[in-house]
Amino acid sequence: MKPKRALSAYLLYNTAKVAELKKTGVEHKDAFKKAGESWKEMTEKEKEPWEKQQAVHQARYAGQVKELEEKGYFMTEDGVKSTDVEITDPRKKYGKNVLLPKRALSAYFFFTGQNIPIIRNDEKCTHMEAGKLAAAKWGSMADKEKKKYEDLHDKDVKRSDKQLEDLMKNGFFMMEDGSKSSDHSAKIKKKKRSKSANTESEHEDEDADEKPKKIKLQKEKK
Repeated sequence: MKPKRALSAYLLYNTAKVAELKKTGVEHKDAFKKAGESWKEMTEKEKEPWEKQQAVHQARYAGQVKELEEKGYFMTEDGVKSTDVEITDPRKKYGKNVLLPKRALSAYFFFTGQNIPIIRNDEKCTHMEAGKLAAAKWGSMADKEKKKYEDLHDKDVKRSDKQLEDLMKNGFFMMEDGSKSSDHSAKIKKKKRSKSANTESEHEDEDADEKPKKIKLQKEKK
């Protein structure tokens, strides 16, 4: 376990502001944007409390790094030795290729998953159009109508939590098809090469092909 890096004054403010805005019903993306805009409008005086928090975090981080180097462990903010902290991330315990349980679907996703195909068939429209109609329908539904989808969500949360618990305890969980998760590997997304990188590579290949031709022509001229 490594010490948590110190956050900047801006990130400390942004994290707190986003959480505050989300409590009022603002979507995460919009909350993040609004927090960024409000930070830009703040005076240096208004930013001081966050800069003081940053200094505290930097001192904590530096102290923990030094302690880790000297003792092989550091004391966490909870007063626990880093070597005694239970690992809760399966990827840190079993490696990045470990297959994780599927996240629990929200009630809304259960609703759209069931209703978009029906709407597409009834309205003879595209998937995107059906999605918009489904969203509108969901927005007009009463809480009582949404309950069955909320129940599906709650059930899926229990499934996800149980699978994660089994994974941390046993190193695997049972999948829906009856196989062990340890018999599968997570798909690691490969980084896409940029177009410029591909273009440079193509030019290099072209240059490699052209060099012998150029040398041959120069010899002929001589």
